Amino acid sequence: MQNRYPHFSWSVTGVGILFALFVPTVANTAVVTSNLPISPTAIARLDLTPPSQSNSPTNSRPLLKIGGLKNYRHPSNLFSIDVPQKWQFENLSKPKHVRVQWQDVNKEGLVCVEIFNFYRQLNEEELGAELSKVIGRVYKSYPQLNISLPVTQPNGAVRVTWSYRDKSSNGSIVTYTGNSFMRQVSGRISATYYVVPSPQYTQLKAPLNQIIRSYQITEGVEIP
Repeated sequence: MQNRYPHFSWSVTGVGILFALFVPTVANTAVVTSNLPISPTAIARLDLTPPSQSNSPTNSRPLLKIGGLKNYRHPSNLFSIDVPQKWQFENLSKPKHVRVQWQDVNKEGLVCVEIFNFYRQLNEEELGAELSKVIGRVYKSYPQLNISLPVTQPNGAVRVTWSYRDKSSNGSIVTYTGNSFMRQVSGRISATYYVVPSPQYTQLKAPLNQIIRSYQITEGVEIP
């Protein structure tokens, strides 16, 4: 069985700064499903890229390295975020729907930003349910998937953390921890995802927090 690594996108809204601390473990987790009466077209565009595949056996992969950070500013000036200098950039944007992500060469870590217009106002419960459903749909085939209950942040964002295990071709098991945020402001939904191998959290805590805190959306800029 080939080992697969996460590509994903998320949505957090907004005008202003999205601020949150990365959480190393998922506590009091439960797979969340939603019975909220949300229209099927509510967040139809919000989705995660199916996990990609890698032939690298677990025991031969180097540890995830974040290294030095550089500031990325979207060409439209829509947002900016500090990202690892050597991680690979991928632009998955479409008209009126910005989606970009960065991964290390071994696809062990991920930073993803997604922003698009959405004018029906969703409450915090609906935002959290939608974000949980996206994660559950994409990662449902992974062993020991745990999705936390959504938690509202001081800035109005909703946070959902999750963890899962992935089995490599040599039988080794790697646990990954993801942290996602979603927010809606002024007719926009913005989401971000951050994923790293769980055993490396302590080592990567400082640069991860810097990345998360650096994310800013510029008020008044239209989504290209």
